[in-house]
Amino acid sequence: MSDRARIEEEAALWVARRDDAGWSEADESALQGWLNAAMAHKAAYWRLEAGWRMADRIRALGNGAMSRARVRRRGFGTPLLAIAAGLVTAVGLSLAILMSLPPQPLQNVVTAIGEQKRFGLADGSRIELNTGSAVRTTVMVENREVWLDKGEAYFEVTHDPDRPFVVHAGIARITVLGTKFAVRRDADRVTVSVVEGRVQVENTTRLNAEEKSVISAGDIVVTEQTSLLLAPYAAERVESNLAWRAGRLHFDEVTLGQAAAEFNRYSKRKLFVSPAVGDIRIGGSFEAGNMGGFVRMLADAYGLTVTENSGDLIISD
Repeated sequence: MSDRARIEEEAALWVARRDDAGWSEADESALQGWLNAAMAHKAAYWRLEAGWRMADRIRALGNGAMSRARVRRRGFGTPLLAIAAGLVTAVGLSLAILMSLPPQPLQNVVTAIGEQKRFGLADGSRIELNTGSAVRTTVMVENREVWLDKGEAYFEVTHDPDRPFVVHAGIARITVLGTKFAVRRDADRVTVSVVEGRVQVENTTRLNAEEKSVISAGDIVVTEQTSLLLAPYAAERVESNLAWRAGRLHFDEVTLGQAAAEFNRYSKRKLFVSPAVGDIRIGGSFEAGNMGGFVRMLADAYGLTVTENSGDLIISD
């Protein structure tokens, strides 16, 4: 058995097991360990999982070919390998049927303040949304597109050379060449941070083809108005930009005003900084959802005054 076939079989077993009503926290921990062991594990699992959901959608459209394809929740006497084999067959059939269906409608996903969401696309790609974000997605036979209407998202894109994966974020258009990357949109300012692989970033307000920039792992591109700025070899900054995925905020010599603005993205309770102390430079790693702890540390370290007004916090000298 080839490595690819073995991984496919293991992924199918995990998907089948997870459909069991007896799935436990220990099972979930073991699954996450297997997924994190190799990117190939994640790709196979997400593809099968996405195909499984796709099969449900196809059946909802009334397609008779899929009416009995689904493997139901297994009983304790049902051979797990048989279920996994049935899963692979059902997913393969669903993908074949999909090619004859009209394009899938747009999917809208939104996160509230302080909320994060992870979800998959039909092609096996994964998107993780940060606080206060909104995306629209569509996966079609010839292309895959995402519109980041606001906020921040992390992408793990399944490689498919026949179907481009394009992210539209304000004036920026990001074309994926196979990668993991993050996009943050602050009004017309868009920041792209690459973790793995390569992406092509365009400022759509510029007609000059030379304004396209292909960046690789550890690079950052910022585009705003008619400008496109490349910061190569910025691996530490990329890591810092993605700290939110672990519930953290990393600051490196930012102003207190900038730090407060970041904390405010994650809480309905707001942090205000008086102009007299707004330019104080700080650094460190903090819990994104622990504004109170951050303020207490500031008071202890800098001797600042913290007052409360209708639930909001005000920092002054």
